[in-house]
Amino acid sequence: MDLKPVQPESTKAKRTISLRWMMMLGFGGLVALSIGGVLAMSVTANFRNTFSLLNEQTQLLIAGMERSIKGEMSQVEFALTGLQRLHRDGTIDLTNLTDRRTALQTSLRSVQAIESIRITGAAGDLTGYVRTPNGDMRPLPPQERDKFNTLIQLDTAIDQSKPVWIGGTMRNGRLSHDIVQNIYANNLVIAQIRATIGGRSINRLVSSLALDGKTTTFVLDTEGRLIAHSSQSNLFRETPRYAIEDFPALGMQQFTKTEQVPTFMEDGETKAKFQVHATRADENGRGGGKNYVYITLPMRVFSSQPYTVGAYVKGSDINDELRRAGTTVLIGIIALLVTLAVAVFLSHRMSKPMRRIADATNRFSKLELDGFEPLPKSRIRELDTQAGGINSMHTALSQFSKYAPQALVQRILESGDEVTRPVERPVTVMFTDLANFTAGAETLDAAAITTLLNEHFELISRHISQSHGTVDKYLGDGVMAFWGAPETDDDHAAHAIQAGIAIKEAFEAQCAQRRVAGLPSLQLRIGIHSGRAIVGNIGGNDRTNYTVTGHTVNVANRIEQLCKSLIEDSDAIISVSSECYEAAGQPAQFKAVGAHVVRGSSKPVSLLIHETGHSGNVVDIRTTAS
Repeated sequence: MDLKPVQPESTKAKRTISLRWMMMLGFGGLVALSIGGVLAMSVTANFRNTFSLLNEQTQLLIAGMERSIKGEMSQVEFALTGLQRLHRDGTIDLTNLTDRRTALQTSLRSVQAIESIRITGAAGDLTGYVRTPNGDMRPLPPQERDKFNTLIQLDTAIDQSKPVWIGGTMRNGRLSHDIVQNIYANNLVIAQIRATIGGRSINRLVSSLALDGKTTTFVLDTEGRLIAHSSQSNLFRETPRYAIEDFPALGMQQFTKTEQVPTFMEDGETKAKFQVHATRADENGRGGGKNYVYITLPMRVFSSQPYTVGAYVKGSDINDELRRAGTTVLIGIIALLVTLAVAVFLSHRMSKPMRRIADATNRFSKLELDGFEPLPKSRIRELDTQAGGINSMHTALSQFSKYAPQALVQRILESGDEVTRPVERPVTVMFTDLANFTAGAETLDAAAITTLLNEHFELISRHISQSHGTVDKYLGDGVMAFWGAPETDDDHAAHAIQAGIAIKEAFEAQCAQRRVAGLPSLQLRIGIHSGRAIVGNIGGNDRTNYTVTGHTVNVANRIEQLCKSLIEDSDAIISVSSECYEAAGQPAQFKAVGAHVVRGSSKPVSLLIHETGHSGNVVDIRTTAS
């Protein structure tokens, strides 16, 4: 019968909180909340006043940037749409080479943002022109023709009747952004117009937005890299893109270190699309001299994916406000940290004794008694009383665990006295006995006899415990033990035989030492039997003993006694019943010694003995009675 731990409703696991944390929250929570509230209100007010000074300027700046960039891009889109319409209306024929050249040259001259434009036919025929840095217009170079002689497959999920931005690409070390317009005839694409906006045009456009001498504008691609900058546009002639942290301008270096502050306000309403950032650093990065305010806006320009268009300005006119806000934040954070530090210190000092008590009781519940250090006295009366009680509990449990199997004590602590209720279950029982002990001990005094027995019992108990067994009782110079209870053990027979062999080998080693020392020799008999037995508390109301009882126990005892006629001159002998031998999986190094009739049993018991190292002492098969 398997026993399951009993867990009363009141002891089921609940969410808990550490005493130290509870005290920290109690001591520091209210103070921290008060300081944090005042700090939050002060900082909010300071930043609100600060950014209200920039509202008008940033409104004009971001609106102008958006208008200018979208205006330039609209011209490019309008040029491509216009060519498509002229072809559709029959005004021009874009499949005719002469009309192609005229249309492309006209579009390239009229739209300054376009750096190159080309028409690709469905058959791979290509006509195109590029604008040189000095403004001249030339036919598309031969080395470029292979890159544009095929039609681009556009995403079917978008409207392909309108111009489509296909994003940035690198060509010959230059960053280009292409826009494509399909040309249809009978609902089929017969050609594509493809215009390129290069880095030179984007930097020219960005530089034109910063006309007041105070504002710096920039553009970031979808990967967050800098592709245009109004004050350093000449740097992009050799390198088309920069990581922000590698850009030499202080403003962009500071942009990587900013923290987001309240979103941009326009007419008293939060505009989620605007993001306002602020930093504080001087032009040498040492702090305190200049402030920069960043305004960024995600915008679908130059690509089907949003780029980031932004600007930053120096905020030197609001330095005092920002400094005041920073000072307030610093003082508030320091006060908050000091408060929390004091709370942590006091909580640790006050909760430490309670945590030691909780740790001790938790260890006691698992019967982990070794290594326990007595709890010290406390100046707090209640804690001192608890410490004394815990120390006394350790003493009681330490002594109690010596009088009962430790596994049983552990199960009682976990499940209550239900585990000791007598039940019938399969077990394996072992009996041991020292032969010739009385004669050998005649010359020894009481202390020597006690030492000898304690060493002998310690050897046997150690191997029994290591093999998951339980010592039931000590019988003079013998031991009774069992396996399979209180913990269920499907391999109880194998574990019992394993323990018996280990005891036999250790005892034989001791006997060899005794012979060398000239001490009297002893012999150890071990009998093991498996079967069903009653396991549980047996006794009266005032005193009980957790033990096994029944026919199986009697047979195991008789098997040990039968060893008197089998041991001969061996130091030790192990005799097991065939039931135990079969249950253990027929271990090796055992030899049958016949069927034996034991007192109290109507059926003979077949026995086997362990023969390792003593094959010359194994007796012939015989039949005896006991």
